[in-house]
Amino acid sequence: MGFLVVRATPKDATLFINGKEVGLGSYQDEIMVGRYVVTAKLGQLYHPAREEVALSEDGAKVTLTLKPAFGTLKVTSTPSG
Repeated sequence: MGFLVVRATPKDATLFINGKEVGLGSYQDEIMVGRYVVTAKLGQLYHPAREEVALSEDGAKVTLTLKPAFGTLKVTSTPSG
């Protein structure tokens, strides 16, 4: 068994371990040693984040940061308005 700690930014991202939903923003639990795929998703405004982790008896810590899927647009015109 190993202790897995997962943190996501933004904190309201949904976390998945091997495709199974495990909570929002953070997760910590002692689970079987092995390889896992940890994913965080938050609707259409952020790109999902994903990391593979090899969990050992020493434990593992994963931090996922979702990149925004939006930006800014500045429009100027002549005449103004």
